[in-house]
Amino acid sequence: MSVYEKILGQDKLIEHFRKSVSLGKISNAYIISGEKYSGKKMLANAYAASIECENPVNGEACMECHSCKMSLSGNNPDIRWIVRESKDNKDGTKKKAKEIPVDAIRDQINNDIVVKPYHCKKKVYIIDEAETLNVAAQNALLKTMEEPPEYGVVILLTSNENALLQTILSRSIRLEVASIDDETIKDYLMKHNMIPDYAADVLVSFARGNLGRAIELSQSPTFNEMKDHLVKTMSFLHEKDMAEIGNITKQTSEFKDDINYYFELLTMWFRDILVAKSGGDESKIIFRDEVENIRELSRGYSYRSIEMILKTIEDTKTQIALNVSFDTAFKILYMTIRDGYIR
Repeated sequence: MSVYEKILGQDKLIEHFRKSVSLGKISNAYIISGEKYSGKKMLANAYAASIECENPVNGEACMECHSCKMSLSGNNPDIRWIVRESKDNKDGTKKKAKEIPVDAIRDQINNDIVVKPYHCKKKVYIIDEAETLNVAAQNALLKTMEEPPEYGVVILLTSNENALLQTILSRSIRLEVASIDDETIKDYLMKHNMIPDYAADVLVSFARGNLGRAIELSQSPTFNEMKDHLVKTMSFLHEKDMAEIGNITKQTSEFKDDINYYFELLTMWFRDILVAKSGGDESKIIFRDEVENIRELSRGYSYRSIEMILKTIEDTKTQIALNVSFDTAFKILYMTIRDGYIR
């Protein structure tokens, strides 16, 4: 069994890591960039385990030695994770701090790296969400990166490389998580998550090459509720009066925290209507479980009205981002969709 076995579509990165371990050419600093859920943590964990392995096989962790067992159980004292702290809210929930402060870097890296490894050959420090390091924290990290001990390895994981100081970028080997092809994501969802074919298509469209995002959404009750709400709303919106549109807007507001996903679903819905109206290849329709409904609705919309609706969706998305009243923006959007339908 390979330590990289569960990581799909990252052959180039994995080969880089294998070669560095095989040749003993491990850098003191790496940056792994990629979207949230793209597999950065899995890659960092697997690479760190391989670095610390007592008997690596073809540049990979052997999975059998004492170091590997500690690494894979999350108990290796020479592999440290630096993350944003979670703070308790009054209601008992937890909220992550906005940034990783300078004290976290000083205490967990700078003051620790001067002590030699406890058990392994290296000390590996993995900084998650490195884009949240404040400037003081980055400058503190830079001091270690400028004169690192031979045994020190820092791995920064980030979804926004541009948030890091140029001096940190220049002292690191920069690696980017690759996008995964749609067929691989769909195949994984159907085989491992038991997602039906038509539902997998929607998730693949959202994933945009990010398997982790597709898996996360497939397991999200909120996402499925949002999708059901959208289908129900779009199927009968052309029959609704103003009072009913007000009630629908109130229901939609329950998804405020994930409203960008709702906008994406809405855009996909009207692109499907456009495909059906133009007599295009219906295998390209994303909401394939609603194809008859979409085909019927497409007869009520003109090309001009579909174009206007798609533009209004984008305008509404911009307005919400600028903190325009949610209710006002969505009522206008829903009225545009309703009035675009020719009864």
